[in-house]
Formats: sequence, C-alpha cells, structure tokens
Amino acid sequence: MPELPEVETVKRYLEPRLNGLTLERIEVYRDANFIGGSDSFKVLEGHRINRLGRKGKFLLFFFDEGHAIISHLRMEGKWFLKPKQAPREKHDIARFILNGEEDLIYNDTRKFGIMILADQATMFGVAPLSELGKEPWELSKEELLEGLSKRHGPIKEALLDQSLIAGLGNIYVDETLFASGISPRMEASKTDPNQAEEILIHSRAILEKAISLGGSTVHSYLFAPGARGKMQDALLIYGKEGEKCPKCETPFRKIAIKGRGTTYCPICQSDKDRPLVYAVTGPIAAGKSTVADYLKEKGYEVLDADALVAGAYKDETITAKLEKELGTSDKKSLAKSAGDPLIRKKLENILHPYVYERMLNRIHAKKGGKILLDIPLWKGSPIEDETDFLIFVGAKEEVRRKRLIQRGMDPDLYLSINAKYPSNILAKKASLALDGSGSVQNLRNILADCPYL
Repeated sequence: MPELPEVETVKRYLEPRLNGLTLERIEVYRDANFIGGSDSFKVLEGHRINRLGRKGKFLLFFFDEGHAIISHLRMEGKWFLKPKQAPREKHDIARFILNGEEDLIYNDTRKFGIMILADQATMFGVAPLSELGKEPWELSKEELLEGLSKRHGPIKEALLDQSLIAGLGNIYVDETLFASGISPRMEASKTDPNQAEEILIHSRAILEKAISLGGSTVHSYLFAPGARGKMQDALLIYGKEGEKCPKCETPFRKIAIKGRGTTYCPICQSDKDRPLVYAVTGPIAAGKSTVADYLKEKGYEVLDADALVAGAYKDETITAKLEKELGTSDKKSLAKSAGDPLIRKKLENILHPYVYERMLNRIHAKKGGKILLDIPLWKGSPIEDETDFLIFVGAKEEVRRKRLIQRGMDPDLYLSINAKYPSNILAKKASLALDGSGSVQNLRNILADCPYL
C-alpha cells in the first residue's frame, strides 16, 4: 500500500504537469471507485486544476470554484499521465480528459482505491481527513506520548493507526521501530519519553529519505509509467526476514502482529517486559532433546511439549474430553491408534490447545530471560508469532528409525505419523537449521559455535 512518501512522490510528479490545466470530461470505466457515484464528479468538468496537496496517505486535487477530489490509492492505485492516443488498459478505472497533450488516468489492479468529491471550505473538518492525526513533522513528543499512553496493544499496531500519526504504514513503521531499537510487540502504553522522541526523530528522517528516493517499489508501486522508486534499496529491515542484522548479525525474524507482517531484530529490539523466546522443532527422533538439554544447561527455561502432554493425561478436564470423543483416556492405547488420521486429529484438537495455553501463559508471565519451547508442531500454532528464534533439527530417516527402535517405539507408526512433516519449509524459516543425523556431541559443538544462543 502506498504510504506517505509514495503519495508525496506522486503529488510532486503530477503537480507541475497538471497545474493550470482544465478538466474537459471524465470517462468512467468502473463507478464503484467513486464514492457517491461518478455522476456527481461531472461538476468538475470545465474547471481548472489549481494545485495538488496531500494529507497523510490521501492525495488531494484542488479545482477552481472550490471543488476538490480526495484520492486514497489503497493497495495498488496509480495516477498516470498518458498521451491522448494511449489505449485504455485492462485495469484503468477512469480517464480524466484534459485540455493539454496528455490525459490523467486512474489505474487500480486491486480496485480498492477511492475518490471522494469534496468542498475545499469544509473538507478538512469532515471524514476522512478530519479523522487523521498529525504527521510526524507536526507532532510533538508530548502529543505522541499521550496518544500512545491511551492504547493497550502492541506499539506496531498503534503506529499504524492513522488517527494517532498520519502517513506511516507497514514499511516505514518497521523501519522506524528498528532504527529506534523498540520491539514491535512492546505495549504502546509503556512507551517512555525517550522512546517517543526516538520514534519522531527516526520516522521523520526515514520518510524524508524515502521521499528523496521516490518511495519504495516493493510490490507494484510506480509514480509514473515505468518509474520505480529507489527507497527499497535503502530499507534496512522491511522484507529482509532471515537476513543478518547489520548491527548485531542476529537473523531478522518475521511475525504477524494483528495480522500485519512485521520484521524485527530479536536482540536490537528486545522488550524488557518479555523473555526472548526460542523454539526448537523438527520431526520425531531428529535431535530436539539434545538441543533442549544443551540450552537448559545454559540457563534457558525449557518448556517441553511432550511433558505438557503427559500432564494433560492427568488433568480431569482433558481426560473427560478424551473419554467423550475417543472412548478412552489411556495414553498408550491412544498412541497406538494415532496412525488413524481421524483419531489423531481428534486427539490433537484436545491436547494441542492445552499445551499452547500453558506455553503462552508462561511466556506472558515471565519478565526477561530466555525460554526454549521444545515443540514438534510449531508451524501454524499460536506459538509461531511468539517465537524470536526458531531452531529446526532434521535427521535422515534411517537415523530416526534406528533411534525409535532404541527407544522401544514402533518406527513404522511414528515415521508414518511424521510422513508429511514440513521439514523443508521449517528449515527455510529457521534462524538456525541443524542436521541432527550425527552424534550428540557433534550437535552440541554446532550449538556452542552459534553466536546468538
């Protein structure tokens, strides 16, 4: 979604080319993008464009006689100037025919952008412009601090709120928080004066740099036909999941916060009110317990999913559910039946929430320190976005088979249960991917050489 620098770049490109031109006629190809219907916009025909403006992420077209258009580009909206003979393209929404050599085209692949006809005398006093907060250059440290103190959620979510601070979106919030050394998970209401000042200093500098470079062409943003921005080449963290932090060389981690992809450095952006959360995952008999034992010796608090499952079988609430759904709460009997996908699914639906709830409760209760979660089924769980470092341990199937036999476990049963385990996906997402096929000492030696454990 174009953010403040992208919209400002579009404004600066269009304004000198549009000022003084008269809108002769509007050809509309999709009425739904015109709020209130396109017919009302006919009042602009025959009127001159005096200037362009911007507020937050909104682009403003000011006409004579007091009329204006408020435009929000949403996901992929674009304003282009094209020669009059240029043919209509697939995603063109409207053509604004001007009295010059070019026409103004609104193109929108996703069709989410909107245009609002407004009265210049009142437009800043009514929605949507009246709902916008001040931009970073206009906002004082005290105002930002007061606004954040009233929000009870992650600071990443708060800074995306356009009523608090206008113009910042996902890209520039990630960049600002990284530059400020602030965890995106930090409770917004706990922001201190120094952090508020850092946010303003860095957001202003980052936005100014982005404007000077024509914005960020991360997906489809163009400020003119074929004209890409260059800020994406200067971004330090956005879109760099798994790359090493330039400050501490720790791999960047990407999580979702309130549904928004968020990249951060677990070390440079640590939260004093929260532990660093490590997770070790991988298929059965790959070597996860070796990792857990090693880190426990290093002072990590270890939460073992298998141990929590064992505790679930002693919980009356859980055993009652097992009896009702599966006819038994006997652990050994259910383990033997787990090869049946239907039985395994029912078993997981009862046991997994129990395990995840206890892990989450401990994470949220602990202040500082390090927690290791030994959790085979990490991907897709609520633990995924709580994890700062993912350690994946894989091993060759013949090695795992041998280990299962040594443990007195049925290798065919447990290997079949793990047959669709997403090892390749997890190995790519991991901060540290290990081959546990060798000896215990070999795995411990690799762990000892890792700088961020």
